Amino acid sequence: MSHSTAHPHAPAHLPALTVVIASDRAQDFEAIVGPWTAHLTGMRVPAEVLVATGVFGASVKEQLRHARGEYVLIVDGATAPGRWFEALWEQRLTAGLIIGTRADPDAREAGDGPVRRFALRMYRRLLSLPVLPDASVILARCAALGTLPEADDRFEWLLEAIVLAHSDGWPVRTLNGMSAGRPQTIRLQPAALWRLWVLRNSAFSADYDERAFNSVVPLQRYWQRTRHRIIHGWVDPETRILDVGCGSSRIVQDLPRAVGLDVQMKKLRRISPRTQKVVQATLTQLPFRCGAFETLICSQVIEHVPEPLVDWCEMNRVLSLGGIFVVGTPDYATVAWPALERVYGIVHPKGYVHEHINQYTAASLRHALESHGFEVITSAYVGRAELIIKARKVAPCANK
Repeated sequence: MSHSTAHPHAPAHLPALTVVIASDRAQDFEAIVGPWTAHLTGMRVPAEVLVATGVFGASVKEQLRHARGEYVLIVDGATAPGRWFEALWEQRLTAGLIIGTRADPDAREAGDGPVRRFALRMYRRLLSLPVLPDASVILARCAALGTLPEADDRFEWLLEAIVLAHSDGWPVRTLNGMSAGRPQTIRLQPAALWRLWVLRNSAFSADYDERAFNSVVPLQRYWQRTRHRIIHGWVDPETRILDVGCGSSRIVQDLPRAVGLDVQMKKLRRISPRTQKVVQATLTQLPFRCGAFETLICSQVIEHVPEPLVDWCEMNRVLSLGGIFVVGTPDYATVAWPALERVYGIVHPKGYVHEHINQYTAASLRHALESHGFEVITSAYVGRAELIIKARKVAPCANK
């Protein structure tokens, strides 16, 4: 069921909004839609109002498939529009997903006791969520809900929406004082929690590399920080730096003049607030003039790319003569790396291990560099397994 509000004189810069009213029981359609239509008309917000009845997840998902607005607001059937919505709407540009909470998140309202508050904090901790998963209303960019949650239960759906949006690189925040109503019921089966944990800890999450730097797992934290220390020790932060395949790592974020380049927009979206410039492009077509950079970093990239697409000449082209090239990849000739890879694949089946399709050794990497106009200066290892080489451009690539 739906209703649209047309506003021919509304300001053109206001984005369109889809309001999804979720109700688990039959209610009078006009009684639900009417107040929202009138309020949106008064605000001059071009909008459509959709009513989702039945099981929360399935009904909301069905309505979201038909949503035409740039933004979507999800409320329950008992929530009436008011000044709270105007405050929420004004903040729409500040995040991809805004969780609207009740007036005072620390207040002890009916049904909101210490056990419930402890559970919310526990779920936030277990799933490494950026916000407390306690929502009375949700405002999101439709793009941030590009992958719709599969859960039917309302609380599980909220957790999944936060995980998906955050893993796609969208900022997620809370805004207090958004509406009244009883606290949301917390109900989550162990199997559902495990599914969300696996989803949150996927290597393809936008903040995977960034979180690994501060991991509670000692080996993972050591690995990331040792790599960071070696690379930062070899580059001059005042030079013009390009990090090819930067992901969301701290390497590029801690270099104030660096340009981050990656094929995945979600990674770039994640680091853009803390990186001078981000560019979406591939390794085979770097959108920069010849000699544009004095330093080039390519860490943990070439093993993920089919060998014909590892364009050494293209990386040579954008680096100035005498410029520094730092490249890192696992060394498959070592004893340590293959063993670590097997263990990692068992412990973390959703990690990067199955993405390593190009297996370099110290000899093959050195040969690739020296065959494309680079001179090896020095090298170092992380855990006697991951090889990092510092090279200098001594000549243009003969094939370019």
